[in-house]
Amino acid sequence: MKNKQKIMAYTKMIILVCALIIADQLIKEIIPKDDQALIPGLVRVTYAENTGGAFSLGSNSLLQIIIVNIIIIGIILRFVCVQFDKLNSFTKIVLSFILAGGLSNLLDRVIRGFVIDYININDCFKFPIFNLADIYIVLGWIIFIILTIRYMRKKV
Repeated sequence: MKNKQKIMAYTKMIILVCALIIADQLIKEIIPKDDQALIPGLVRVTYAENTGGAFSLGSNSLLQIIIVNIIIIGIILRFVCVQFDKLNSFTKIVLSFILAGGLSNLLDRVIRGFVIDYININDCFKFPIFNLADIYIVLGWIIFIILTIRYMRKKV
């Protein structure tokens, strides 16, 4: 990849990550503190302060969770930088979603001391309350794993 093309590709990825972070952070700022039905019987908006990691694991271990987040984000960034020329546009988008979700939740932990969660699907499923950044991360990883498996199958 030529230098100018590479700079443009990196720039697009950075812009996407920033836009996704801004969307998540804006929602977290405007979310009402009182419980409200978004789709009655299906989805509620429930403000929750998550002091732990995924599924509230490790509550009150803020420093350790921040360190683990930074390490994971660092590994993903290293992978993106080393493999950038080999990654197709779709994979770059998927990795941008994972990075944006991780960085947005990391921002919450560093600035607020907790992550704001607000999507509640407990009327249908018994599941922890989560946020848009969590969706970025989970869907991003699922798609990335599928892409990796497809790539490995083509190599064999």
